[in-house]
Amino acid sequence: MNRTFTIGGLPLTYKPTPSTPDLPYRTNLACWLAGNKIVGQANNTLLATWLDSSGNVNNAVQATGADQPTYLTNFLNGLPVVRFDNVAGVGMQTPLALADDSAFTIFLVSACLTLDAGYHRVLTGQNNWLWGYRPSVENYNYYMGDFIVGDAVSTDWTYTTLINTPATQSEMRMNGASKGTNAATGGPGLHLCVGNSAWYSGEAPDAYIAEMIAYTATLTSGNILSVEGYLKAKYGL
Repeated sequence: MNRTFTIGGLPLTYKPTPSTPDLPYRTNLACWLAGNKIVGQANNTLLATWLDSSGNVNNAVQATGADQPTYLTNFLNGLPVVRFDNVAGVGMQTPLALADDSAFTIFLVSACLTLDAGYHRVLTGQNNWLWGYRPSVENYNYYMGDFIVGDAVSTDWTYTTLINTPATQSEMRMNGASKGTNAATGGPGLHLCVGNSAWYSGEAPDAYIAEMIAYTATLTSGNILSVEGYLKAKYGL
């Protein structure tokens, strides 16, 4: 809120700088990769390590220079993002394991780069696909042993929520709305990856990622809405 003061008979208006929203829920937080938490990195340079801000040291790493993504400042609502090019193998691996039939909730703020007709993995693991898009269905897809089809692929920024309730169902939400559920609850396995992984190196990520938040629990609807609201406000979506 702006405030006006009078000094020496002259009106002066103080306009406080808006603060960046902070993550409102942290119980069972396992991995938190946020572009605005990256420090000491120059604009438009390759990123070898994306530090986990959850406190669990589930850092995302990529030692091979040709497979490293690019850090970009002042990109989305004035905040940095990481660009994962449309090149096979580009991605970063974390030590976070999400086994078959395990509880988790993952939030992702991302956008597609090129809209080509290939297979693209934006989130993946050692076992299988997790989230991306494929040419047979030009929509975003969440895979847990079977696909849930979401919104049509575009270059617009989205905030996506992937939910797994053990032995019950998976659900995908995009921009605050459910896109469907199914009974498949197989997890991505060891090493949750942003972008592509060493196990599926033929499918490029083709995406910008601003933030990824992973919880090792099925969050309540209230907590899901709270985190989605934080991402929406933070990135102006």
